[in-house]
Amino acid sequence: MTTDNLFHSEHLPRKLNSGELGIIFNLFPQNSPHYTAYINLLKNWYICKIDSADPFKLFLCENSEVIPDDFVMPVVNIGGINIGDQFYDFTFFENSGDTVRIEISIERAVKNEYSLANWKPGDSSPFSGDLRTVEINKGEYLLLRDIAKKKLWVHDKNKSGNIILTVTSFYNSVMGVENIKDPKVAFNFDLLFSDKFGDDVLTKAFYLHAKKNKIPGIKVEIPEVTEKEKPNFWKRLFK
Repeated sequence: MTTDNLFHSEHLPRKLNSGELGIIFNLFPQNSPHYTAYINLLKNWYICKIDSADPFKLFLCENSEVIPDDFVMPVVNIGGINIGDQFYDFTFFENSGDTVRIEISIERAVKNEYSLANWKPGDSSPFSGDLRTVEINKGEYLLLRDIAKKKLWVHDKNKSGNIILTVTSFYNSVMGVENIKDPKVAFNFDLLFSDKFGDDVLTKAFYLHAKKNKIPGIKVEIPEVTEKEKPNFWKRLFK
């Protein structure tokens, strides 16, 4: 595949061409309910602006009359693919109203291709690191940490989707669970990728994080707890 006709700024506004869509579709699972709406936006919206800085930013708009906004939204997917002797590294952001932002870095190199959206239980980490898993709510959700690359995400089994979490924000929920205020610990975010916090703490942090609407698309119910637990953490969390 040549790169001459990929993500160019001629004749804007325009829709993504077949070559561009083919690349993007390789980075998303084709039958996942979690990504269906987003993929439909990519198919049907218009490229209304391209910022040629590195990484260059591509803005898709709902119609050709929209003036794109430049808000940085949560990340939907990250992935990279080889095209000829170049490596294209993508970051896809949630839509902000009627605008979708995609960032693309291009490097003249051949690298290992990856896609977080395509990850499924049983796979190795898409980032080639040591992967740790915490099962939550009888396996309905998986909390995943790539220890070497310091990546964090949640797998939603029902929707077959992966939700990228901001490390600093989730770590703050861990600090809330443990009631830690010591700045040497509270600002040492790398501890999230150590053995300092057990599965029980990370599970409680997940529920706290979801309760604060920090995990897009996930609404949690009060988990079953023992009578001994009710007066403390869970009672405070769900009161």
